[in-house]
Amino acid sequence: MTTDGERVQAVTQSDLPVLRPNAQGRRALVLTCEHASNRLPAPWRWPESDHRLIDDHWAYDPGAGDLTHDLALRLDAPAVLANFTRLLVDPNRATDDHDLFRTVADGKPVRINEAISEAERAARITGYWEPFHEAVDAAVQAVRPRLLVSIHSYTRKYEGQLRAVEIGVLHRGQLPLATAFRDHLAHSTGRDVRINEPWSGELGLIYSAERHATTAGCPAMEFEFRNDLLRDPALRREFTTALVSAIDALGF
Repeated sequence: MTTDGERVQAVTQSDLPVLRPNAQGRRALVLTCEHASNRLPAPWRWPESDHRLIDDHWAYDPGAGDLTHDLALRLDAPAVLANFTRLLVDPNRATDDHDLFRTVADGKPVRINEAISEAERAARITGYWEPFHEAVDAAVQAVRPRLLVSIHSYTRKYEGQLRAVEIGVLHRGQLPLATAFRDHLAHSTGRDVRINEPWSGELGLIYSAERHATTAGCPAMEFEFRNDLLRDPALRREFTTALVSAIDALGF
């Protein structure tokens, strides 16, 4: 018998720029995962000095793709996952953002993004960034969501700074809803759950979720999980259950 995990592994080996778990999901909710994969598609190849980044948070959000996939099945909702590393082009940044192509990580150069030509920038945007956002637009059109949920993870130690928060609820202009999610998740998981930490949605750091929620005319929430916790399959199942419970309890 093929398990869900084996199916995910088989799908993520494809050359598609976007994955669509449960594409026919019927709930009026859209899930996204902008940093689901550390895959670098051909013809690009990792420079040797960038190998330090491949399995780290700089290249992707560990555990986030698996959590998004499981949520899509549990909620019967469509999901859109990026099937390329954020170091190729970051779908959670606007095309004029200085971090669209990150050039420094942990104080060292990201060689794959050194001296990118205009033609190279255009190829990455049209080949990967645009298909991701087009797929989210299609999901929004199909189900007319009442909520857009983006799933991410973050590292416990970032550029020398330790973070105590375990789960973050990011929003922009949706404080009552964010508070309700925070309270439900804190109660159901017993974790340290905070609003707009370790990043703040009020500072524009939920670009993708906010962009598509604006199109849909619905609120956006971005959930951030500390990646050392999300790498644990048992904890990931616990977080999946907690999120499903919160979304159901809040009427979505």
